[in-house]
Amino acid sequence: PLMMLLKPGGLTSLDMGLDEMASLGYRILVDPSTPLTAAYEAMRGVYNELSDGFALTSRPTTEWTALQEDMHETIGLADLLEVERRTVEKE
Repeated sequence: PLMMLLKPGGLTSLDMGLDEMASLGYRILVDPSTPLTAAYEAMRGVYNELSDGFALTSRPTTEWTALQEDMHETIGLADLLEVERRTVEKE
């Protein structure tokens, strides 16, 4: 199948839709830049806020905790830690 590596913004950058891409034979579309750019933008905002007194006031602490727990669940942190416990050499 045909594959296309898209510019930031996904299909918006081509002014085409999924149906059009499929009709041209594309079956795999990849956009690695948009999520990375969005993550950079978010990190830049957080670091800018931290640079003024090293305190985040734009979001309550409870929301950060919930977000961190969601991230740990998404990446399967508990499973990764279990693999580490079983396989890492003990001193």
